[in-house]
Amino acid sequence: LIPSTYLASDDIGLGPFRLSGDITSQIDWETAWYDAPIDLSLVNYTGYTTTYSGGQIQLRKTPGMDTIGDNKVDFSVVMPDDISVIARQGSSGQLEPYITSGDRELLLFSRGIRSSDQLFIQAEEDNNQLTWILRLCGFIAMVVGICMMLQPVATAFDVLPFCGDALEGVIGGCIIPCIALVISVPLSLLIISIAWIFYRPYFAIGSIVMIGLLGLLYVKYLKPKLSKPPPQPTNTPQQQNDPEAKPQNQGFNENYGQPAEAIAEPMGYEQHQKVPEPVGYGQQHKVEEVPFGQALDNPPPASNPGFSPPPSYPPPSNTGGGYQAP
Repeated sequence: LIPSTYLASDDIGLGPFRLSGDITSQIDWETAWYDAPIDLSLVNYTGYTTTYSGGQIQLRKTPGMDTIGDNKVDFSVVMPDDISVIARQGSSGQLEPYITSGDRELLLFSRGIRSSDQLFIQAEEDNNQLTWILRLCGFIAMVVGICMMLQPVATAFDVLPFCGDALEGVIGGCIIPCIALVISVPLSLLIISIAWIFYRPYFAIGSIVMIGLLGLLYVKYLKPKLSKPPPQPTNTPQQQNDPEAKPQNQGFNENYGQPAEAIAEPMGYEQHQKVPEPVGYGQQHKVEEVPFGQALDNPPPASNPGFSPPPSYPPPSNTGGGYQAP
């Protein structure tokens, strides 16, 4: 019988300023109006009995009894209170939304007395909350959409006898949702990143520059050092001429943590040994180098003046493969 009605004054002010409809529409702290001035003579409907009590009008078909078709009307009112507003002052002295450089409206409103910093912080928190809600809704919508696209694959297994229903349940209820999650996560992150870069171009330029510098540092300095092969140990010329010298890379190599290959030494009869200088010879005499085995089998004649048997030396150590000649 009586439709719901909202009545707002055209002269709602904040000190010397008047509030526009965009601001007054956000005033929602109504309280019950128990002493509303109601004239019951203006509320007369045929077949209904009208009563008023406790801020409520009751229209009953049967007096004193609630029946189907009765109507009740409640009243509420917004009492004066303190508010805080960030808005633009119009030419007529009315507070209205401020249009930013991006063609967006800026209007911050809160009940109570708050500073501008508090209003901006609250607006940023509300914006972040709405952003994550929209991101979550987009992620869920993407997962559901991919599942619906792949669902015919699971339905195709239903035609198989005996195990068709089981395969359809496993594929449609487990495998396809997992595939949808694997696809949706990187795609959602990619879309969020593109949107973030689009709305923050200055941060995007800085990020691109930093990534380029890091890539240049890697290519110019780090990559050549990482791709350079490790130095290989080599024998010195003294060790190559001296058959009794121990090779540097024999046995365990502590630089690389792995045992190096042992270098095989030739056997005594294959290696040219230097015959020691006989006792009594001066420094001007030189001894001819002969093979070690030949020197043992065919010693020089004893009639050679100034000859004395060479001193006994211990046999050279076995540093390679095989055995040394005695």
